[in-house]
Amino acid sequence: MVFSDFIHEERRLDCQASTIALFCMKYMKTKQKLPGNENAHSGHRQRLRNRFVMEGLDSWEDHNILELVLFYALPRGDTNELAHDLIDTFGSFSGVIDAELSQLQEVSGIGRNSAILLKMIPQLCRRYMMEKSISSLVMDRPEKIADYLSSYYVGKNAEEYSVICLDAQRRMTAHKSLGTGDASRVQFSLRKVLEFVLAHHAVYAILAHNHPGGAPIPSDADLSITAYAAEYLSHVGITLSDHIIVGNKGYLSFAESGQLQECRRNVMS
Repeated sequence: MVFSDFIHEERRLDCQASTIALFCMKYMKTKQKLPGNENAHSGHRQRLRNRFVMEGLDSWEDHNILELVLFYALPRGDTNELAHDLIDTFGSFSGVIDAELSQLQEVSGIGRNSAILLKMIPQLCRRYMMEKSISSLVMDRPEKIADYLSSYYVGKNAEEYSVICLDAQRRMTAHKSLGTGDASRVQFSLRKVLEFVLAHHAVYAILAHNHPGGAPIPSDADLSITAYAAEYLSHVGITLSDHIIVGNKGYLSFAESGQLQECRRNVMS
């Protein structure tokens, strides 16, 4: 190879190297603009977080709320599509939150951590709402008791009995779950109720349970439990002042409806 040929070949190789370098630069710039790129996701996530800080969630679409929540379980990737998949599967935001842990994990992309995070939402709401209301709550009217209990039963899809202790001014001093299932199946021990209300120096007690799938209409078992609880507590100087049933739409107060007095009469007769 003569010297001139050598120079020509070297220039040709330099030209190829420059072309390859330009292609590489172009590829990297293009990749940064692709929707699936991490930088693009990072920018989108930051914009969504900033929007939340500025606006709150009231005006958001359901899928945007889920998308934001999932950021904290899935540090990388596109959670927008996953949020849409969840709503398509369960029908609504509340449907997603009410789904069972195992059902959530059946959705592609939702692992155990994501499912647990979603299931924490109603329980966090319940705890917040209860603590906000309990500090100054005087349970002297059925609607006040029902408002408190509606918060307590948020996200609970099984029927659950509980007992509330009140002092002489009808302020709540304690609240305890007695178990899940209807009154005929729940392990309802009047002895345990008595031990609990005595331990918290109750002057009044309130029974409560929810009907998550229907109207607040008492069953025969509900009536029987109420009657015997009223009698049992009266022997130690504690008044059963009400039994509240919280349904999907509204509540029923045994005291307000006259059924508490009827239960007492039935036991005495």
